[in-house]
Amino acid sequence: MNKYMLATIILTAAVSLVLLLVFTSLQHHNQAVESLFHETDILHQQGVNNLYDFILSPK
Repeated sequence: MNKYMLATIILTAAVSLVLLLVFTSLQHHNQAVESLFHETDILHQQGVNNLYDFILSPK
């Protein structure tokens, strides 16, 4: 096995590892953002419900 083939194998392994780490990080970040959007959506729905209750309540 010549040195260029060995260098290619090592470089390919290193790039694969870096891509794996990047995608894992992005997936974790995506889950955090989805959780934040879900909480924001719940708060928005509660605010809309409170507004409707205020508007529709007998004066």
